[in-house]
Amino acid sequence: MIPQAGFLPVYFNWVRRLTDAPEPYHIASSLAVLSATCSRLTEGKFDVHTMDGSKLSSVFPTSLWVLIVGPSGDRKSTAMDYAMSVGSKSGVLGDISAISGSPEATFDLVSKKPDVFFYHPEGSTLFSQLQASYWLQGQGFLCDLYDGRDDPPYKRILTGKRTKKDPTPQTIEIVIKCPRVTILVGIAPDLLDQARKSDWTGGLIGRMLVVYGERTRYDETPPKKDPAGQVVMATWIAKIREGLTTVNKGRGMKIGMERKALEDYMVWAKDLDAATGARPPKLRALFRRLPLHVMRIAALYAISQFHDTIREESMIPAIRMGEYSRQSIERVGDLLADDPIMRNAVRIRDMLERAPGKVLTVAMISDALRISWPVIQPALQTLETNGRAKVRSDSENPSARWVELLA
Repeated sequence: MIPQAGFLPVYFNWVRRLTDAPEPYHIASSLAVLSATCSRLTEGKFDVHTMDGSKLSSVFPTSLWVLIVGPSGDRKSTAMDYAMSVGSKSGVLGDISAISGSPEATFDLVSKKPDVFFYHPEGSTLFSQLQASYWLQGQGFLCDLYDGRDDPPYKRILTGKRTKKDPTPQTIEIVIKCPRVTILVGIAPDLLDQARKSDWTGGLIGRMLVVYGERTRYDETPPKKDPAGQVVMATWIAKIREGLTTVNKGRGMKIGMERKALEDYMVWAKDLDAATGARPPKLRALFRRLPLHVMRIAALYAISQFHDTIREESMIPAIRMGEYSRQSIERVGDLLADDPIMRNAVRIRDMLERAPGKVLTVAMISDALRISWPVIQPALQTLETNGRAKVRSDSENPSARWVELLA
């Protein structure tokens, strides 16, 4: 999921020694730091030949919005903090902030700092904040920032917060030229479940690269420090930024695309579109924008290798990262399914995956999940209907039911 050369494999091999955090967390976090490092100085641009024979230019920003999802305690914040510490040590990250409690303050910040890095290691606070009534008028504009439109600039008229002392606040005009905002958020599935449906289908979540992970190894020691290695990683980031500032008299670099890399991308994007068109609405929005994320990731991979063109060695791992995000979306969709029966089916399936021989008694399931047989039964019927499990009875004790996970 990462290139074989450049900054990312060096960073990955360094950070995985320091913590038992899931490896995809490190990739996602470092991508966000790369985005914040160079998004103001880079832009993807390549020619596309249309069906009528004409040639058009495709242009896209390299800024990335990342949502890391995983169980509480599985080191999401740890992985993000390592990446952020390297970026901060390099001295090139720029402004790191949280999305403010009011849309006026947030948009004012972006108007002054178009490449601000919004960092929320505890994402539940962010999504709760955005549900406040005073944020309703600003949600759509916040989502528009993902597109990074340059011409014409973004303009919005916002009404100040109404108070007893100021019942008729003045309106505020916000102008943002060429926004290149990066967002990195971490959250547990049960807390993400509290987000509104509009956050998925048309809001912030629908514009994020979703990366799900669970800890598969355990290190009983606390996260480790390696100051010397941190300096080496920070030097890499600083060199990437320095190289970009020397291009085109500091006006930035245009990232091109090799034909073969574009062909690989188009084949994958078409397959994705065909395979995910029937998904639930809140997941469909994530799938629809996944190709945009992959294009931006490919550009970041090229930049991390000091290339000005996306080649196959950048596009192929970017597509693999896209496939991992696709699996992450499916996983999050299962965990947060609207149907409670389906949610219980997923919990039982997860238990069976971890069980010796992938077999459990109904009593074991009931005891572990704290749910009764009337609740377990429809979930098991769902797993049987989907061909995922088989329920068996002991011939000598018909009341003893066993559940076996099928391949």
